Amino acid sequence: MKHLFQAISCAALLLAALVFAGGTASAHTMPDSEWGLLCDAVGGDGAGVIEFGVGMPLQYAEDFLGSGFDEEEKAIESLRLVYYKYPEITFCGEMQKSDKRPPGEAPIVFIECRSTDFRTPSGFRIGDAFEEVEAMYGRGEVSGSKHVYWFDEARNVSFTVDEAGLIEEIGVHQVIFG
Repeated sequence: MKHLFQAISCAALLLAALVFAGGTASAHTMPDSEWGLLCDAVGGDGAGVIEFGVGMPLQYAEDFLGSGFDEEEKAIESLRLVYYKYPEITFCGEMQKSDKRPPGEAPIVFIECRSTDFRTPSGFRIGDAFEEVEAMYGRGEVSGSKHVYWFDEARNVSFTVDEAGLIEEIGVHQVIFG
């Protein structure tokens, strides 16, 4: 009888731990809808919101943000990476090295943003207190000053935080497999 009581007690404790841990983890999971950045349409008159995300062609960024960027290309193994570097936001597109299409057709694989003109779908911007992100989604995977939130093994959103606890960069990434 003593062993049965111990077994039931252990099972109850294990179940309570699993329920508590499972509830805590799911309460701070970033939804897929956060995998992108938003920007008010040019003019800021509220006429529309432009969404930028992974998979869109680089030309999409140029269509809405203009041609005021520095273009850079890099070849890494079998890949051709094309960067559109605006003053406060960088878009990187990826194609096979053998792909001869124009750079603007390269699908975006990451965005790194330091501009206050952009925000996440939840409204987080450069200069916001990171504690607001943490309250909604937890700390993420921490590496130095960067907090990374993985959606799966290949997609993530990251927040780089300064010493004052303010967001200084937001990244939207697709892991590049060569």
